[in-house]
Amino acid sequence: MISDESNLISNLSRNVKKIMADRKISINELAKKTGLSFSVIRNIRDGKIKKLNAQNLNKLAGYLHLSPSQLLGTDSIPEELNIIEECAEFIPSFFEKEAEEFTSENRCGFLKGYDLQYEECIVNTIHFYIEAHKLATGYYHEAAEPVKTKSLTKESVNKAYEKYILNQIFQKFSQEKEGRQENNVKGEEVKAVDQIAAAGRAIKQLRDLYGLTRKELGIRSGLGEDCIYRIESGMNKKINYEHISEIAGELLCTPDFLLGESCDPTSNRDGSSLFYRRDGLIYRHVQLGHDLAYAWNYMDSESKAVVVDMIHTLNTMYNYKELSEESFGKRLSIQEVFFREQALYTERWKNRGAHFYTKKYKVDKGE
Repeated sequence: MISDESNLISNLSRNVKKIMADRKISINELAKKTGLSFSVIRNIRDGKIKKLNAQNLNKLAGYLHLSPSQLLGTDSIPEELNIIEECAEFIPSFFEKEAEEFTSENRCGFLKGYDLQYEECIVNTIHFYIEAHKLATGYYHEAAEPVKTKSLTKESVNKAYEKYILNQIFQKFSQEKEGRQENNVKGEEVKAVDQIAAAGRAIKQLRDLYGLTRKELGIRSGLGEDCIYRIESGMNKKINYEHISEIAGELLCTPDFLLGESCDPTSNRDGSSLFYRRDGLIYRHVQLGHDLAYAWNYMDSESKAVVVDMIHTLNTMYNYKELSEESFGKRLSIQEVFFREQALYTERWKNRGAHFYTKKYKVDKGE
């Protein structure tokens, strides 16, 4: 018997009820997102459960971005509940730690007061540069070499590229001389990701990682061993998203990760975090964390310097934005911005711009 269990149930009911009201989450939505039944959510909200269930508490905490102790309103969780806050949902992942190492080592921390629109600019700016680097250095291929990519310099790459171009010209010249019209560049066929196969592989790998058998996962998810076998083997012709959601909940990951549509087990397709509750910019954006972890592990010193300079520049621009925002005047719509720019353009170039259309609509004052 858990000591003060009735008080904990009461705290849980009060906290869940308040969170649902504050965030405008319905019982149906909470049930769908956590994988718990409608009646279980309702009983938890209304304080009608007879005892606490560690598994249900973990699912609620994960979706609501809180720890179990926060939901229960206590500093220490009773041992009888067998909830360890050091479980997969609550410990920082590799990308959080390495992203922190990158910013700490390079003295380029993010500001804490960005508005959401500016945060999106920061995440995307860094992401597109990192993505270009990944594509250039073969990160998405099997033989990617962190040691090699970290030792790259502009000079070494440009030298190697000059030799490559000369070799290409020589080969082309030799072929033309011998009268051959061979094309040495073969287009690589890019296939779309097969979600069914991706889900099967990911489920098996996570199951092996956690040391679960198909039977155990089938019991935990309520789907049965045969259902798990069919999904893992790619035997199903269609994806049952409810089943994928149930399995994802048990494997502590998102359905999007199982379907091969997210970059991390804890993230959704849009890069938003499912489990992490910290307020820092890195923790709110899974993709940014992965990008900085990549910079720490794979980037050469010159490329790292570019990322650091980006962060400093973006911070400076945000500071200027805060300093000057009151003097900017009214926020314009995108249409108003276009007409302002058109007016400036026609002022600079008297015979150009959209004003030539006015000839068609010009009214003769003599008429």
